[in-house]
Amino acid sequence: MSAGFNQITILGRLGNDPTTRDTRTETTVTHFDVAVDESYKNRAGEKIEKVTWFRCEAWNGRGKAIGQYIGKGNRILINGRMEFRSYDRVVEINGEQGTIKFPDPILVVEDFKIIDWKEEGDGFDQGDF
Repeated sequence: MSAGFNQITILGRLGNDPTTRDTRTETTVTHFDVAVDESYKNRAGEKIEKVTWFRCEAWNGRGKAIGQYIGKGNRILINGRMEFRSYDRVVEINGEQGTIKFPDPILVVEDFKIIDWKEEGDGFDQGDF
């Protein structure tokens, strides 16, 4: 049996400022959302616009760089892999409580390129990165 292949590439804009934290093991992790727009014309010739949102996480140096150098609205090109975690939610159906597992897809950043940087005057020279 051959190994699988899990790779995704997106180009989009951050929908929020990244949040960076250190784990108990002192590993840095950064979370952020990326919106990818697409538009096309339907059969009637009308322009249709669609946005797909990706929840992303970046670890260690990648996470630190993303958290420090880009913010909401900036564009980023990401190569990574999709991971599907799950979380439990208690629901009530027909008067009975039960637990349902919900999928929680997340794009784990393996490589990235910042397309739009934070505004000048933030103390950062693009040539330094």
